[in-house]
Amino acid sequence: MKLVKKIGVCLALISLLSACKKDEKDDNTNLALLLALSGGTTCAYTASGITLPIASVSATQNGGVQTLSFTTSGTTGLGAVQIASAPVNSLGLITANSGTLSVVVYKGNCPLSTSSTLAVAGVDYSFVSGTSTVTSTAQIKFNVAGAYTLIITSNNGTGLFQLN
Repeated sequence: MKLVKKIGVCLALISLLSACKKDEKDDNTNLALLLALSGGTTCAYTASGITLPIASVSATQNGGVQTLSFTTSGTTGLGAVQIASAPVNSLGLITANSGTLSVVVYKGNCPLSTSSTLAVAGVDYSFVSGTSTVTSTAQIKFNVAGAYTLIITSNNGTGLFQLN
């Protein structure tokens, strides 16, 4: 019975996503559909009136290692790590298994837009080791408790995230 419900929900989502297309060349709708059907979670990012669904993972303290998911175009990928509640002094380990990862930290959770609040380096968070450009590993410390979203740009890379 659960499978029947999932199929019904998927069909409803497909109908809604198809109805939301601005025109026949609206690739974002197809991307959102693909991510929804694959069981992946997304983080919506809006810039210049265009909303892009970005592949996303959720991290909780001591919740284990999360493999980063990316929405890719060519060799460039965008991914998000959503942290609903980072305790004071919690540490996030970012590992680049291949390629280069670049990290931008926002306060709050998805959806994000150009008006979302960037977290302040040295105040809200700091890098204990490494930098925001990760070629091997970097460790980020959350100085202020709260919700954070890390937007990670990948240059033909793969990686992991763990919150401790």
